[in-house]
Amino acid sequence: MLTLPAIAQLNPPKPTPAVSPRANWVRLTNIPGEPSQRRDNPGAASQDKLYVFGGRDSNSSSTTLNALYEFDGKTWVVKTSEGATGSPPTRGGACICWDFSRNKLVVFGGDTGGSTPMLLGDTWEWDPTTNAWTQITGAGPSARRWSAMAYDPLRRGIVLFGGETVINGAPVNDTWFYSNGVWAVQSTAISPPARRQHSMMTRQSYRDVLLVAGQDATATPQVRFLDVWRWSGVSWTQINTNGTHPHGTTANQAVYDEARQRVVLQGGQGISVPNSANGGQYGDLYGGSPSTWCSEFDSLTNEWILYGQSAFGTADPAIGRISRYFGGYVASLEKVFKVSGQDPSGLAGYRYTAEYQATPIASTTTLGSGCQSISLDATSPEDRPWLGRTLTTTATGLKTGSISLGLLGFQSYNIPLSSIFSFGGTGCTLYSGFDLIVVLPNVQGKATFALPLPADSQLAGATFYEQVLEFTLSGSSFTGAASSNALTLSAGAL
Repeated sequence: MLTLPAIAQLNPPKPTPAVSPRANWVRLTNIPGEPSQRRDNPGAASQDKLYVFGGRDSNSSSTTLNALYEFDGKTWVVKTSEGATGSPPTRGGACICWDFSRNKLVVFGGDTGGSTPMLLGDTWEWDPTTNAWTQITGAGPSARRWSAMAYDPLRRGIVLFGGETVINGAPVNDTWFYSNGVWAVQSTAISPPARRQHSMMTRQSYRDVLLVAGQDATATPQVRFLDVWRWSGVSWTQINTNGTHPHGTTANQAVYDEARQRVVLQGGQGISVPNSANGGQYGDLYGGSPSTWCSEFDSLTNEWILYGQSAFGTADPAIGRISRYFGGYVASLEKVFKVSGQDPSGLAGYRYTAEYQATPIASTTTLGSGCQSISLDATSPEDRPWLGRTLTTTATGLKTGSISLGLLGFQSYNIPLSSIFSFGGTGCTLYSGFDLIVVLPNVQGKATFALPLPADSQLAGATFYEQVLEFTLSGSSFTGAASSNALTLSAGAL
């Protein structure tokens, strides 16, 4: 098992400045129907909506709630109101996620709140087609709060890990799987250390689930976890983050941004460092509590990058200092959203809605069509031109033994190849300029075009074009020229 960085080895508080054109928070205005101020449940997102269920009322009250809200990126709508008949009992600290295989919202556990909170172990499903809640009966995980769950795209169900099964008691490290209304405990040779208030999120393109952060508040001194774990559908594996770590570990919700292939973890409680004058704990190393910082885990490098304002402790200009918020990534909008949450005053709290994404975002669209069954693929996240990454695209349908050329240009055309080459194929077209020409190895009819893009923010928003041409020979003479479709590429800043 990998070891975690010791406190003395933590990176000094010098974040990358959180300035454009990289991703930033934008506080939305004039949003109708925002939920009343609440905190301490995770948000959940379907393909095109963000959902907020329950939570604790206001900034510091122990009163719990059970209304369900839906957000489409522009307007909030109450789907089931506070205290509605047939809704789950009120709760905070629950597990909530979207079951993509059944198109339902799933809620498990949490606590009742109040002066003597009781742990909950019930499971509920909400169906958007009927706007109705159904309680699921049968054996399941023990009652608990501050556990986490996420959709497992490989097994097409929901995986749950850990949490607190005794109020303020030691956390657990069991793993459960939920599918079609049935819970089953999972036997794993290796498990992450027991924890609570961690985050789990789905990585659709990787067909897995990540677990990050969390704490064991019963340890002396308490443990704030800096590790990252991967659930493959059957087992846990710790990811080597090369000594990097997030700025904070609890009272926040990490969300996976599929467009940028990064985990986004904002605010919450920073990492405490030892101090003998304060019982072994000292404040928060990364921006106070709530922290002002944002951490991103890059799935391509397996490393954390820390972002913040240039002046240490300065609040984010758009969202302030926030914790215990509701978040989610809405795939159809390609944005991370967050709403409500707790502020550092302990009084007012936050109610606003905010979105997070790169400006500009990298994009890839198809231009024209290929001929002779040649196609240039643009369907995976790796096909997006993010500055500082390698753009990788693949042409298929090439003839074995042909010569393949990759073209990259800053101008587009629409010129028949037959007007350029006497042997140009019918219906074959030159779409891309050729400021750069690269010979691509043709391996069993496929050619991969890998282009490292400089991490130069001045190139953000630049548009360029990519295409593959195929030339066939007979002896030393060219006998044919064919072309793929082209890609229109707009560079984005991570």
